[in-house]
Amino acid sequence: MTHVRPARAGKRNGRGAGSQRPQCVSATELARWFDCARSYLNEIEAQGVIERDPQRGFALQPSVLRYIRFLRRERRQSSPQNEAQVEYQHARARWLELKLLEREGVLMPVSECQAIQDSAIGIVLRALHSLPSRLFFRDQQARKHCEQAIRDIRREISAQCSQHAAELRAQANGQDHATAVARNDTQ
Repeated sequence: MTHVRPARAGKRNGRGAGSQRPQCVSATELARWFDCARSYLNEIEAQGVIERDPQRGFALQPSVLRYIRFLRRERRQSSPQNEAQVEYQHARARWLELKLLEREGVLMPVSECQAIQDSAIGIVLRALHSLPSRLFFRDQQARKHCEQAIRDIRREISAQCSQHAAELRAQANGQDHATAVARNDTQ
């Protein structure tokens, strides 16, 4: 049971007879009110959260109010653990979102997409290389001419793809188009 010392009425420290002093409790009683150990109470007293009157002990109501303010302030302040926890929660939410989009067929892994593209490009290249022999199976001169045209077309496609890749890299790095093209030409 909590023992609270009653406030004395009367004139003291310049106060009139009608003014009341706050109820005071011992450190042990205040620790019970705060539901904490005496050592923790001593810590928050040392931090200046609560104040003790050497003769009377702790004023109950102001101590409780100051402790509540302290707890609210402490809760608002972000600690490295809180920041790490929030960062982890955001990363996990993003991961779950990506997994859901992948299951729905909206997303696919980059490696799978590249494998499909490589396969499709291989099919087209194989068909292109067989084209001269299909068209000109007896005319060797025309066949060589067609093979050269296919090689030229492949070089043009390669140059355009390289230029486009350089532009995308430049955008990712924050460079302008002219710098990307100039860098690609020197490589």
